[in-house]
Amino acid sequence: MTKQVYEDNKAQLFKPYKDLCARIATVMKEINPRYKYPRSLSSTLLEMSHFQKFFMQNLPALTDFGNKPDDKHVAAFLESMVLSCLKK
Repeated sequence: MTKQVYEDNKAQLFKPYKDLCARIATVMKEINPRYKYPRSLSSTLLEMSHFQKFFMQNLPALTDFGNKPDDKHVAAFLESMVLSCLKK
């Protein structure tokens, strides 16, 4: 999130991020072709992973992983969330 988001987007500064989200969304559609929100879920997944790690390290009361600072727990949570969303 930047103040000059339109200019940055025009300069394609977000292209790698958009490409990664699109690739993840494609995989999600392969898992469940009827899932309606793969792009939203893929971008949310990436952002949530950053937030959970930050919370785990700095604001442990905002996550379930503050007392066990291990990325494996965050990964298991994210996997659980995505698979729950993609259930057929």
